[in-house]
Amino acid sequence: MAKGRKSSALKTDLVLSHLRGESIEMLSRQHNVSIGDLTNWVETFNLGGKLSLKSKPQNVENYELEQAKRLIADQALAIEILKKRNLLIDKLNKKLPKS
Repeated sequence: MAKGRKSSALKTDLVLSHLRGESIEMLSRQHNVSIGDLTNWVETFNLGGKLSLKSKPQNVENYELEQAKRLIADQALAIEILKKRNLLIDKLNKKLPKS
């Protein structure tokens, strides 16, 4: 695929074309843009639209940062739960007679 930056106008045109029903595969071939790039542009466009409709709009970067923070917190909690579970299993294994 062609390398280099694409203008926001081109990205917007391609996203809108896709939203009107054109397939990402066809747009990719016609404009020599990767399917991955097109998919990312569509997702970013949709996310921006959703954020702008909120009562307290925030920019995409802040939203993505907050989502990442939530994910990290969820994963940290899961790790703590697993550590405590493993400690409990170790204690139980020490109490059981070995056969």
